[in-house]
Amino acid sequence: MSGNKKTPLLEPGIVLNGKWEILEHLANGGKGEVYRAHQISLERDVVVKTISLEFLADFSDDEDQIETEIQRFHREATAMAKVKHQHVAQVYDHDSATIMRNGQETTVQYLVMEYISGLTLRGTMAAEGFGDNEGALVNWIRQYFLPTLEGVAAVHELGIVHRDIKPENVLLEGSIPKITDFGIAKGTHWQPLTRSHHVEGTIQYMAPEQFMELDQTDARGDVYALGKILYEAIVGKMERETACPLRGVCLPTPQTDLLKQVDLVVQKATAEDKDLRFASVKEFKEALELCLPSLGTELLSKLEVLAEKALAEDKDQRIAAVKEVKEAVEAALADSGEFAVPVKGSMSRWGRRHRTLIIVLTVLIVAGGFAASQLYHHFIMISDHPTPSQPVVGSTHPKPSSEGADITSSGITLEEHVPVTIKGKDGCILHLIPEGEVTLPESFGAKAGQVVKIPSFYMYEAPVTNKDYVGFLNQILPELSVEQGTVRRGANILLMLGEVMKGYEPIVFRDGKFSLKDEVFAFRPVLRVTGYGASAYAEFYGERLPTELEWLRLTRADTSPTTTIAPKPVQPRTAGENQDWMENWMERERQQSVVRTENGSKGTAQRMESHIPSPVSLFQPDSYGIRGLGKGIGEWGLRTLEDPLIQKSGERLIILGGIKGSTEDGGSELPVIARNPWEAFEEVGFRCALSIKPM
Repeated sequence: MSGNKKTPLLEPGIVLNGKWEILEHLANGGKGEVYRAHQISLERDVVVKTISLEFLADFSDDEDQIETEIQRFHREATAMAKVKHQHVAQVYDHDSATIMRNGQETTVQYLVMEYISGLTLRGTMAAEGFGDNEGALVNWIRQYFLPTLEGVAAVHELGIVHRDIKPENVLLEGSIPKITDFGIAKGTHWQPLTRSHHVEGTIQYMAPEQFMELDQTDARGDVYALGKILYEAIVGKMERETACPLRGVCLPTPQTDLLKQVDLVVQKATAEDKDLRFASVKEFKEALELCLPSLGTELLSKLEVLAEKALAEDKDQRIAAVKEVKEAVEAALADSGEFAVPVKGSMSRWGRRHRTLIIVLTVLIVAGGFAASQLYHHFIMISDHPTPSQPVVGSTHPKPSSEGADITSSGITLEEHVPVTIKGKDGCILHLIPEGEVTLPESFGAKAGQVVKIPSFYMYEAPVTNKDYVGFLNQILPELSVEQGTVRRGANILLMLGEVMKGYEPIVFRDGKFSLKDEVFAFRPVLRVTGYGASAYAEFYGERLPTELEWLRLTRADTSPTTTIAPKPVQPRTAGENQDWMENWMERERQQSVVRTENGSKGTAQRMESHIPSPVSLFQPDSYGIRGLGKGIGEWGLRTLEDPLIQKSGERLIILGGIKGSTEDGGSELPVIARNPWEAFEEVGFRCALSIKPM
């Protein structure tokens, strides 16, 4: 993209051929411009992509090259229209239109495709790489990379080679990856458009033969690009030392069996000699699936028996209670141990077993009602949990008030069966936290030691992310002012912009709207948000901030859903010991985030401290699916009338989990600090909660 600001070709309000009303300009690329538009006839939003007139102007003295670029644009539409697959973006229309520009008629070439409001695959990949975090890597491969491989394989089956596969060209619709940008695609029966020795593509992902002769690139060129993406996901965003353009790559010193096997896949996919690569993306996918953890046949057999009992026609033969379902699943998991990494060449792949298990559990969900949804949640949702802000397959969503649960600004109505997992109005996932008890810590003074009952409530799975908060700010944009890096809503400060810490500036305000400075920061917790900013977000989406007692309910108690909630014993600390503990705890959490770098030709890995917070999906969930609670980041919350210490009306904003070097008196295991609502801190974010109202 050019550094010079260009005037968009299409202005809001223009209607192309009476069908597509332009709503806003989204982006400029090297060759084109992208707009959000509205299809008048079907009343849906779409994306309109045009050829940039500035780009064509570069060839003003070469009519043949202009015609070539127009033909290439036509072929992009043709290629995308041919593929009907859930992991390939769909094209709706391709045409030309005449508009008035600067008082002159101008012909616009455009294509129309489905509007995908999410980010790209880049936003799911940690800048420092997954490294040896096997759980996060496996989840990423299953959720994003394998579906991407399926999409590319579908493209290849039609005789089309993409030739520009990279993370930025894989859009995300929720958690569903969709391949886009077929601008330099090649079809088996298409006449060549590229001149000899003409280079097209992205160098970091470009196969050697594509650099030498673009027109000779076949499906194995896409295999190479996909291998580079997998390599990048593990080692981190490719820099000068690690990009290895036009070369094969390998993982630096893989230590575990899983990483050693994945390394062999990466090496074969990125072999410089294309004859040594996987012959197809399908073969690549099968080899990678062999590396992934497997559900043992014994475990699968036990779960199938459990399914039969849950669906027994005679109700007296069925499992009697949800608790028994959960206990049976956990017993099966305990007996079979952790997921094992299969040896290459094993008879059964994870993919086949996982599909079978999904079928079994889906039948349970459909036919078994609430007990089945509990089984699904406590096996799939905990063992292979989706990232926040994405749709939850198989979750039970609340019904309208006349039929069941009703989400309102004051909570959700409690009936006999409430959903285990719901999705908030912002798209974030909330999990049910059942009623339980906690013992008040010594920071509650005279109330310390008392046992308090906490009603059921919903809690956000993870802290609100930069992506979530940017979306909120842009929705209330007319109410905001931005001055010297301070975002205000009236007199209240919501957010402090600028560098949160050195090298980390996630949110920027440009061209009249908020955006991410780098997509890789999308799923990291939003920081430097004030108490006002956290409360405004929660109120906007009909939710609230968690209370201190709810926080204690989760951080101080045994959260295993199969046991009675009991408080953990608290060992008293002096104020000095508590502060030392807090500083050591913060330091340990920060050191868990590492950047793996390649050390010259030796290929050894070094651990480097990173103060940039990890994506929320890398936080390990507890048994309720809650991620990152008290893990190095303080969070805004409420001390309310229901809290034993409050003697007057109103709420007081507090920071749950504390901030470095600041704790209240007492020995609470996770410090709680009362702060002013206009303050912002580099290690403080927030998440939301939702009350459950009794009938």
